[in-house]
Amino acid sequence: MPDHKSDQKRDRIPPEYDGIQVNSCKNPRCKNFGVPAENSRSDPNYRVSGSKRPVRENFELTGAGSAKSARVIICKSCNESIPLKNNQAIVETIHSLSWSPDNHYCPNIECSNNISKVGLNGSTGAYVKRGRTETGSQRWKCKGCGKTFVVQRARYPATHGRKSHKYVESILHLLNGLEINRIQETTELSPPVIYHNMERAYKACLRFNREREANFKQRSGRHEELFLCTDRQAYLINWDKRKDKRNIAFRSTISADCSSGYVFPIHLSYDPRADRDFIHIESWKRGDQDYTMALRRYSQYWLDDDYQSHDTNARSPLEAYSPDALQRLRARYEDADQRDDVELPSDQLSLESMLPRKGMQFREDYVLYAHFQIIRSLLSESEKVHFFTEQESGIRAAYMSSFGDMVRNGDSDLFYVAIKDGATRDEREEATRIGRRAIRSAQRQLGRVTELEATWYLVEQTMNAHLRGEGKWKDRWALYPVPTRGEVQKRFSHMTSMEDEDIHEKARVAAHCSMLKVDNFMQFARRRSSMLERPISSPAGAGRKWYGKSPYNPYRPVQLLEILRTYFNYSPINNNKKRETPAMKIGLADGPVDLRKILLP
Repeated sequence: MPDHKSDQKRDRIPPEYDGIQVNSCKNPRCKNFGVPAENSRSDPNYRVSGSKRPVRENFELTGAGSAKSARVIICKSCNESIPLKNNQAIVETIHSLSWSPDNHYCPNIECSNNISKVGLNGSTGAYVKRGRTETGSQRWKCKGCGKTFVVQRARYPATHGRKSHKYVESILHLLNGLEINRIQETTELSPPVIYHNMERAYKACLRFNREREANFKQRSGRHEELFLCTDRQAYLINWDKRKDKRNIAFRSTISADCSSGYVFPIHLSYDPRADRDFIHIESWKRGDQDYTMALRRYSQYWLDDDYQSHDTNARSPLEAYSPDALQRLRARYEDADQRDDVELPSDQLSLESMLPRKGMQFREDYVLYAHFQIIRSLLSESEKVHFFTEQESGIRAAYMSSFGDMVRNGDSDLFYVAIKDGATRDEREEATRIGRRAIRSAQRQLGRVTELEATWYLVEQTMNAHLRGEGKWKDRWALYPVPTRGEVQKRFSHMTSMEDEDIHEKARVAAHCSMLKVDNFMQFARRRSSMLERPISSPAGAGRKWYGKSPYNPYRPVQLLEILRTYFNYSPINNNKKRETPAMKIGLADGPVDLRKILLP
């Protein structure tokens, strides 16, 4: 029997870690907004509600069940309940999602060099060489924990050298929707060589983007104010065992600049480098299953026991089948109100999906926190940053924890956006006519003004009107007065509204409200990569989905998304006559960058 430590003392709330403490009030109108909770019963701003032990129900307790996040802090000023999150888990998620192929570090998860991701390159004596293996790989010893590890030499498939000149060609085929079998036919490369080329291109793109985006802070002066849109996209990994035909479901979090279309780092809810066996064993030894999620050591991961007893969050029929934006946003409020942790996304794992057999799946709320922290780090020199996002409580909470100081200073705003799904051609054309008439009417009324200034005026009039609150939190939604062909029945809600805000200034920000740029990339990813296309379902499959082009290895979407975003940002695509790329518009490139220069630095 493992040595349980379920009786060990644990903090009332997760402590601050590496300068991050996300457990605070996220209501911008509250005096405690952004004020961190204290790990003390005498905390003047918050009180803790709920037990450290999980609420277990609707399943047989076997000693290793799952836990609902029942423990919260309650703000004494606005009475808002804030689900607890593990700050160390967020920091480790940031490190995992920011992985670099050149930053090898101690693989011992409990070692301080691993937690802080102290790499071999540039480390201050954290490691020492200990000879080489028989195959020539370098052996290192970690001074932090005393363990040795090996950095493997690059291994190449048997046919790599003979046809390495087809490396770039195979990646171009991959970026133009060809399946692995078709690439094999056209290039005469074996599948192992094609997959090796994918890994090589993935690492080349990581290095290229890291170098270019490191200069973003120096060039951000050209963009004193940025408008970003954020959305999520789902991917399905086919089953790999005939006896268990459940899929693996992942989501990526994507942010794009509303002006240039530049796509920032994409973060998938999957960690291919996590030691699955070690984390499960350590979690069991520590007795983590006997505590709520935020008080566990590895709060960021889905464990097998959590999944087996997971209470599925089935989407309501109203949200699932209604294309109408208003009905769908109301259904999402109902769904959020029923969740034990309001910050958990509405479409978590279900009984029809499974966990990956290699690596580990991140909990999506921790990916959202890490995503906004990484974006904030990239944009640290920008004076103003505004976000337009899908309606999701987890996105709102993650944004507030990362940009809270800018919100207080009036330098950042968050707007929810809801759009009609599946609009017909007639509806799109009618939306275009309505938008043009509204602009012309405003221009006649105001005189000689631009379309953007006319939109600004119309949005301000809309925000000054008496708006009806929606959902438990009475968020005030408005119908966007200038619909477009790409965004029919668009509605928006200002989530960072203040009591003394300048409505004229906030309307200026809201006039840029759009999700088109991030939608453009998500469509690009679907169409340009056969592995990321939408799956199909079979009536006899009991909801299970399978698609012949989808990958069987969950690592493939990680590679593809990085390659795709690099190609999208730096290469002239989509018949762009001006050959002006998103990277050029945002200031990270002086001209188009040929893919060959990226893949063969």
